[in-house]
Amino acid sequence: MRGPHKPRVLGLDGVAVDTVEPTDLRNQLAAGGKVVVVDLATSRRYAQGHIPGAWFAIRSQFPRALEKLPTAAVLVLTSPDGSLAQLAAADVVGHASAQVMVLQGGTAAWIDARLPLETGASHMASEPEDVVLLARERGQNREEAMREYLAWEIDLVNRRATDDDQRFRVVAA
Repeated sequence: MRGPHKPRVLGLDGVAVDTVEPTDLRNQLAAGGKVVVVDLATSRRYAQGHIPGAWFAIRSQFPRALEKLPTAAVLVLTSPDGSLAQLAAADVVGHASAQVMVLQGGTAAWIDARLPLETGASHMASEPEDVVLLARERGQNREEAMREYLAWEIDLVNRRATDDDQRFRVVAA
């Protein structure tokens, strides 16, 4: 076997959804067509870089997120490698008022085609509650967040010491 590892994604067997190539999507967006792109990456990854104008949504909240999207003739779903987008498309086909497609190869294919990305959390159809922010990433009460984290770490060692199912030994300095 050659090339990068491609894990088998449970639930994709038998899923057939229409796809669009990255350059074709770019052309549709540039032409001003009624195309809405929805990115199903984590909110952190979305903020780091997504297709310009794409909306962020969490797959488990996708039916509610659909209500927040602008009216479109075509809804294009993407995710880092396209697998999550395929699963979400299979969930929503028949429930969306627009034609549902998946970006072939996901956002990685968009990047490989050297197409532009934008950054920031600009179009949020779902609240970004899919990741836990590190203490330094929180906008407010950073010191309190850091203290909570350190207390959790110290307590973790104490809990491990009383857990009879652990597979490592706590070594005191």
